[in-house]
Amino acid sequence: MGVNLTRVIALETGFSLYRMSGMNMLGLPFETKDPLLGPNFTLFVPAELVLEFKGKQAEFDIKGVALPFMDLIRSLTLETLTGPFARTKVGMWQTPT
Repeated sequence: MGVNLTRVIALETGFSLYRMSGMNMLGLPFETKDPLLGPNFTLFVPAELVLEFKGKQAEFDIKGVALPFMDLIRSLTLETLTGPFARTKVGMWQTPT
């Protein structure tokens, strides 16, 4: 989707919604097979500035893009962390030794 600003400059955009079902973490002081983070939803809206050079038989475009994104729903599965942290000596705000 785009809009021509001048004869040679255009602005193009779109959007995507991504969903990641879950993510495990490594290097923790306990073992788990359940995802600790997720599900995540991310909205991605690119903005492209395009220089268009059109000829009779060919077209040449130069594109520059900005890629902003925003996490819409980010959840930490606290139920998964409650059990392992209760069984270890490592607390939520301490670093493992």
